[in-house]
Amino acid sequence: MSRIAVYTSIFGPYDGLLPQKKFPNVDYICFTDQPFKSKTWEIRHIDPVYDDPTRNSRRIKIQPHKFLPEYDVSIFMDGNYLIVKDINELIEKELNGRKMLVFDHNQAEDKRDCVYDEFEAIVALGKKSGKHKDDPEVMRKQIERYRKEGYPAKNGLVFSAVLVRRHHDPEVVKTMTTWWEELSNNSKRDQLSFDYAAWKNNFKFHVLDGDLRNHKYFKMIGKHRQNYKTKYLRYRLKKFFGLS
Repeated sequence: MSRIAVYTSIFGPYDGLLPQKKFPNVDYICFTDQPFKSKTWEIRHIDPVYDDPTRNSRRIKIQPHKFLPEYDVSIFMDGNYLIVKDINELIEKELNGRKMLVFDHNQAEDKRDCVYDEFEAIVALGKKSGKHKDDPEVMRKQIERYRKEGYPAKNGLVFSAVLVRRHHDPEVVKTMTTWWEELSNNSKRDQLSFDYAAWKNNFKFHVLDGDLRNHKYFKMIGKHRQNYKTKYLRYRLKKFFGLS
């Protein structure tokens, strides 16, 4: 039986870890520079490499083959997600014979199926909020390079908050290496570069059905890095009274 690690990577200020349901053959691991304590998660403290918490987090998110050598299968999950159903079922039904499972942004409420549209959405959101999530010029140059290389429009867009991988598979390692090279040298917005990295390596992944924010296996709790405890308690109360 494959050893499964559910892991997250959190660098910089964050309002604690969400408690998770325990399932057979599944370990929860949190890579962090924060003083977290948890009954569910094994805390693995790791020193930051970059001044930017996002790049520190995504270095681990994208490269589980380097950080989880003892596991066969890894499930990366953003810190604001809960697993709400036995994850062994997902692995058995969907990963069987496949190398990587991803979610599709085009099945989310804010539908997008193109990295070029993703770039425009990130820039538009930054203008609206007055705070860009990354340098628009860095992103623009990256996107222009993709166009020049012939990367096709409407080629899909990953929803990267959850990633399921047989992370030691050579094709997975090769594609993740390309993805990390893109992110470490260009924009830190990882959804801009995953589909390009897969295209560059002719890597075939499997897209799961459903909206990741409210999926049968995963549930997003809040959209930001603060107040998760309050949001989690609100979620549990709704579940208790049958309101969710």
